[in-house]
Amino acid sequence: MKKIALVGFQGGEMCFLHLLINAIEYQAKGYEVAVILEGATCGLIPRLEARELFASKYLEVKPMIKAVCRACAAQLGGLEAAEAGNLP
Repeated sequence: MKKIALVGFQGGEMCFLHLLINAIEYQAKGYEVAVILEGATCGLIPRLEARELFASKYLEVKPMIKAVCRACAAQLGGLEAAEAGNLP
């Protein structure tokens, strides 16, 4: 099986939406997908977990999330939501 890692760094909503779409499309093509949240994307976690932002796509991709930067999440207010959502 082919593998791909998609790493989100930018905090822009449309950039993150593209990451979600790409993850879904790669998985549909048979890839094993690993999504890693770094940098400013960690600030989106509270809204993602509250289903305020791209809810259906986020829920589809959530099992593909393999890592969240703890330091970035702590600095950008996403750590509590990441832990509550059982994100790695």
